Amino acid sequence: MANSDLREWAVKGAEHRLVELAEEARAIFAAFPELRGRGRGFEMSHGRKAEPASDMPNKRRRNTMSAAARRKIALAQKKRWAEWRKKKGKAD
Repeated sequence: MANSDLREWAVKGAEHRLVELAEEARAIFAAFPELRGRGRGFEMSHGRKAEPASDMPNKRRRNTMSAAARRKIALAQKKRWAEWRKKKGKAD
């Protein structure tokens, strides 16, 4: 049996198992409709995949730094570079 044949059988088995799981989930949600509520870990609706329940948007939060803070960091780094160059000059 070739690897491609084996993979085809694995895909068919996985598809079958997903159908079984979907049917089982449907039965559970029918018995316990409150599980569909927000904050339960996931939400399922017809025709959509399960999504993590989250109140946070999926946007990346960026920390903003004031101009004064950036200047302070830049001056400190320039000071470190100057000290490094000074040490490097003495070593030669």
